[in-house]
Amino acid sequence: MPSRPVHSCRLPIALLLLAAAVFPASVRADEAPPTPDTFEIETLTDGYAFTEGPALAPDGSIYFSDIPRRSIHRFDPATGETALITDNSGGSNGLMFTPDGNLFVCEDRDQRISLRKPSGPDDGLPPLSVAAVVRGAFNGPNDVAISKAGHVAYFTDPDYGNRNSADGVEGVYLVDLRIATRSIPAQHPHTRIIDDLQRPNGIGLSPDDRTLYVADNAARKLFAYPLDEDGQRDGDGQLFHDLADLGGPDGMTVDAHGRLFVAIYDQGILILSPDGEERLGFIPTGAQTTNCTFGADGITLYVTADHALKRVVVE
Repeated sequence: MPSRPVHSCRLPIALLLLAAAVFPASVRADEAPPTPDTFEIETLTDGYAFTEGPALAPDGSIYFSDIPRRSIHRFDPATGETALITDNSGGSNGLMFTPDGNLFVCEDRDQRISLRKPSGPDDGLPPLSVAAVVRGAFNGPNDVAISKAGHVAYFTDPDYGNRNSADGVEGVYLVDLRIATRSIPAQHPHTRIIDDLQRPNGIGLSPDDRTLYVADNAARKLFAYPLDEDGQRDGDGQLFHDLADLGGPDGMTVDAHGRLFVAIYDQGILILSPDGEERLGFIPTGAQTTNCTFGADGITLYVTADHALKRVVVE
């Protein structure tokens, strides 16, 4: 996949004023650092069919999916180069690295989960060789969040067509990664923990791993679920933020201060306070804004949008 040179886009003042009017930037000092009033958005590499699932790798690079082309790519911030990692991704959507270095892949098109191990140049294995598989009557695994300790992962399974759920439920599942990595393939090490949402899509965890956030794309709402110390659901979900005036939420990420960065499809990234009560800012990344993740520095946000991978510094 050819990659174009990095270029930046300084947003027009009129657009920034409009964004500020719709998404007022305010934050209490005890919650998080101030959100910038303006953002400089860089396009790092483009020309893809549909980008999704940006993920921070242990080496500081960013992996991302091109769903229709069934490919996963790697952007290296140190060199600015982008490389094709695999063209056999199962139509991957959401991606996230486990603490032990495996890549958790939501295979949307092949309707399964795979854990893949990045291979070194002398391993004699294909890049991202499959280490374990989680199969089930899934619709199309979409997005993933993994606990800091790395023992559990959560993924969403919405129905966007040609799907397979045996009971018609669009759910959220927990995977015990300690079981999933014992055998190849693992024997269904997953449990459905949420089954009452219309179309669960983006998913994220609070910094202390005690709250699971889920974006309901059809309901245009964000919900928060309490978790116990083992990562199990520990009570009913509560409405976290209503997005009816904006549109359907897609992927999300949570920073170290607990702020949520939520992709609003075809618009940009909404920044929410840790309690969900305030809209702190908005980053207008444009068409096909689907997901985001932070780089190794914790302040550079990588965004999949507009057939591209973009980035923006948020503090």
